Amino acid sequence: MKDCKYININFVISIHNEIINQTGGLSGVKDKGQLESLLEHIKNDTYYPTIQDKLTHLVFGIVKFHCFTDANKRTSIALGYIFLCLNGYYVIPTIYLLKMELIVLDVADNKISKNDLKSYISNIIPNNQFISILNIILYKYFKELFLYQKV
Repeated sequence: MKDCKYININFVISIHNEIINQTGGLSGVKDKGQLESLLEHIKNDTYYPTIQDKLTHLVFGIVKFHCFTDANKRTSIALGYIFLCLNGYYVIPTIYLLKMELIVLDVADNKISKNDLKSYISNIIPNNQFISILNIILYKYFKELFLYQKV
């Protein structure tokens, strides 16, 4: 995927630590090598050519590989949200947050496969040029609107 932006291991760990600080749980990386591998694999456009593919593997991997001692589901949702924002999906992440909590629980409980997860994510994030353009236009409009409002 051309011009895709990725998150690095240090950022992922800092996000996880902040989630633990804010919501509780046990801190710590359980398998740093697995986490690094996951973050590296989503860069492979042959296996993960679309944002949906990359996001699916990121979320699924964090949940199923148990890279952290605790808060893998919470961390997967947060990282997915950040990944979307980082790649220009400014409006869709809110929908993503609303829908993913229950979906991630089902992934953890083996009720949803990786292919099913991709279908859910693809429904949330359509692979549509118009949606992408609309997303950017809306973001710019709302950004300007909020910049000019008096607080």
